[in-house]
Amino acid sequence: MEQTNIIQEHILIDACKKGNSLAFTQLYNCYSKDVFNSILRFIDNIAEAEDLLQESFLAAYQNLNQFDTHSNFRAWVKRIALNKTISFLRKNFNKKILKCFFTVKY
Repeated sequence: MEQTNIIQEHILIDACKKGNSLAFTQLYNCYSKDVFNSILRFIDNIAEAEDLLQESFLAAYQNLNQFDTHSNFRAWVKRIALNKTISFLRKNFNKKILKCFFTVKY
């Protein structure tokens, strides 16, 4: 990432922490496609992937005070998205197992 992009990212994050929602919209517009594509590698349903994308960015926004400004925002939000995706897969895997178990006819 170029130095000017890093500086701009930090300016946007500082603005977000001060309550500027437009700054977060810019961060979303900058990184959402990349994060969405990462989610799609694990989820084969576009609607569910979009929901996970929104949940991930909402979690990032709500936890901006925990973001280390020496880190990369893109990597941080991707990690949030990956964790949410893994939780989603675990939850749905268990549902599929139970559904298969109870639909087996003896």
